[in-house]
Amino acid sequence: DKPYARFVREQLAGDQLFPGTEDGILGLGFVAAGPWDFIGHVEVPETKIDGRIARYIDRDEMVTNAMNTFVSTTVQCARCHNHKFDAVTQQHYYNLQSVFAAVDKAERSYGVDPKVTARRQELESKIKESTTQLAAIQKKIEEEAGPAYTEALAKANELAAFAVLAHRDDAYGFHSAMQTATSVAQWAQVDLGESKAISEIRLHPCSDDFGGIGNGFGFPVRFKLEVSDDPEFKASTLVADQTADDYPNLGIAYYDNGDIDNAKKCQQIALSIEPNCGAALNNMGSISLKEGNKSEAVEYYKRSLNVNPNDIDSLSNIGSTLVLMEKYDEALSYLDQAILLNKNYEKAYCSKGFAFMGKDKKDEALAAFTNAMILKPDYPEALVGVAR
Repeated sequence: DKPYARFVREQLAGDQLFPGTEDGILGLGFVAAGPWDFIGHVEVPETKIDGRIARYIDRDEMVTNAMNTFVSTTVQCARCHNHKFDAVTQQHYYNLQSVFAAVDKAERSYGVDPKVTARRQELESKIKESTTQLAAIQKKIEEEAGPAYTEALAKANELAAFAVLAHRDDAYGFHSAMQTATSVAQWAQVDLGESKAISEIRLHPCSDDFGGIGNGFGFPVRFKLEVSDDPEFKASTLVADQTADDYPNLGIAYYDNGDIDNAKKCQQIALSIEPNCGAALNNMGSISLKEGNKSEAVEYYKRSLNVNPNDIDSLSNIGSTLVLMEKYDEALSYLDQAILLNKNYEKAYCSKGFAFMGKDKKDEALAAFTNAMILKPDYPEALVGVAR
């Protein structure tokens, strides 16, 4: 249903001669067909001998297929010597090969609908323009920030060498199945075979040098840790919860819920990556509290609250810490804000009970503890509060 001359042109250069047409792209399968050496064509550059060999073989097949099919001439013999029978020299062969020298194989999208294709090209053009503008803005930032900024970047590049692992053991190799969206819940379970005492749990991000994946691959944006003595995991205890806020990628550092020193280093790394990470600020507050520094804990919790004024965990943490500091009225104001945002937040009710106890208001304290127990009947702290 088309002239043979057009058919040939579509096979050899359809994207250039007939852009925006389905056959103009699909016809290129004639040139592209053949063995695909991913390492030789993608991972190894042409400056190396293996990459050069792979590309020469590919171009030879392009020349061979084109000339054998459309000219009925075996030119491939002339790759190594002048043809003994036909008037084809090595010069002719490499002149023909140069036609295909700039052709490379890659994934190529196309559209059957010309309107969709035109729209995609328009959007791709805008993306390219925006990328150029961003590069110009970044350059302006570097110029205006001056030497301090460029020195900091240079120092960061020096530190990057410490993120290169000389050896990768199993801790850097596992990740859950790939998903198309970060909102899909994934889980991994480790069965120890018997009940064991656990002092700390570490989460190691994956690390891989394949395809530039690098350190931190697959580390969850939000996660929680649970432990159980039940082989079927029907009942469990929550020991760490990072589901309230996005958690920074730690590279080759690891998340630690048990060892205070390591946990502190982990959160400091997280804050160096993202200074306004609410989860890391809340964790630093909890660490400061464990170290006995209540004032520092409150400051970290307040910084987290500045990031998200509606974060009930930050409000409750501030309130409960102020109770320990015997600042009961101030504590109650933060706890009331948390309850106003979530009336089913048993932790805030419980802390409110202890605040009322500090003010010697036993009836109000009992009511607060009772509310906590209605929401969570086996809440240990609330049971203690009622008993006292």
